[in-house]
Amino acid sequence: MKTAEKKELEEAVFKWFLQQRALENPLSGPIICQKAELLAEKIYSLSSFKASNGWLRKFKARHGIRELDLSGEKLSAAPKAAENFIEKFKIEAESYDPEFLYNTDETHLILKDWPKTTLVSKRETSALGHKFSKARVTMLNCANAAGNYKIPLLLIGK
Repeated sequence: MKTAEKKELEEAVFKWFLQQRALENPLSGPIICQKAELLAEKIYSLSSFKASNGWLRKFKARHGIRELDLSGEKLSAAPKAAENFIEKFKIEAESYDPEFLYNTDETHLILKDWPKTTLVSKRETSALGHKFSKARVTMLNCANAAGNYKIPLLLIGK
């Protein structure tokens, strides 16, 4: 594969890319192109540099960058807020009998689901899919803090 024409710029963009991924920031092609143009102009005084779709494609190929679906909600959590709540709750909970403190939570059970991705040979250009099933039940579970009383599982659904 051909090497980059502006190696210093490419190395700077890739270093920035790695830093952003280490922080678990989601990145897209336009974001990378925008940063490349900004670095080219501010650091290397290359005002004529244009991060085109072709440049982006070759940049991704040279550095083995591929696209993945985002999964989970881990980055939406607020760990400090959770810690503060736990401390506050511990203080307030001390004045109550664990027999009378209850916790409940709901969850969903998907009954019929197909995989959302598939493996294909390099000879195949596309793969047919299925309409996703929405058949599910909602389950509600509840128990006291002492753990000696559990309310029977509640199922909602068809």
